[in-house]
Amino acid sequence: MNRVDCHSHILPAFDDGSQSESQSYHMLQLEAKNGTGVVLATPHFYPDGPSPTEFVKERQLAYERLMNYVSTQEDRELPSIKQGAEVLLAVDTAYLEDLSALAIEGTRYILIEMPYDNWQEWVYESIEYIRVKQGLIPVIAHVERYVPMQRDTEQIYRLMSMDGVLGQMNTRSLEDKESRRLCHKLIENHMVHVLGSDAHRGRHLVEVRKVYEEIEKKHGSARIEQLHQQGQLLIQNQPITKEQPIPFKRLWGRFYRS
Repeated sequence: MNRVDCHSHILPAFDDGSQSESQSYHMLQLEAKNGTGVVLATPHFYPDGPSPTEFVKERQLAYERLMNYVSTQEDRELPSIKQGAEVLLAVDTAYLEDLSALAIEGTRYILIEMPYDNWQEWVYESIEYIRVKQGLIPVIAHVERYVPMQRDTEQIYRLMSMDGVLGQMNTRSLEDKESRRLCHKLIENHMVHVLGSDAHRGRHLVEVRKVYEEIEKKHGSARIEQLHQQGQLLIQNQPITKEQPIPFKRLWGRFYRS
């Protein structure tokens, strides 16, 4: 197994994801069936909640509960877990002194959830501050979710054109006919660099293999292999070289190259 699930809510009873150790264990079993070797546990972090340091302490307790439960089960051929967070970008997020504590374990990559509206200038300034001043590599969580709520596609293009900013796409968004076309456009236009399930429950993991097959059929075996390899580079804290994004436009629910 060499695939990486770059976004999940698999830790038990910690946020709105898995509600128990047994549910998390079942999710790990499904991840294994999908060929996943490493799962990134990325529970929600909100700047108006506990500090990053307190968040990490509570997250560790949830992780230990899960590992203790797994140790009592027969199935040990399960993916390993690396801890991180899905960090909501608010006005003050970029300036948190201990923000780096929320990066993916052992790396400088940090998963950032963007505001769900038209982005003002502070959004781009915050991402740049995280990258330059905090020394972290922003990975934008589920890049496909923001476009439908924005007035145009220029905002996502501008964000993904910024130096060192990467995009993560949810595999389950390709299961939805409303978002499938956009997902493929983002992949085609070099705005997706890693994949994640964003799994909150086991049902979010059932069709992942089919999604990989769909990406391969639509974009070729080289592209799906590239996405998997870039997931490996991320957890190894190695640089990911991204291609220049290609702008596109939306008209009557369809997407066109600019």
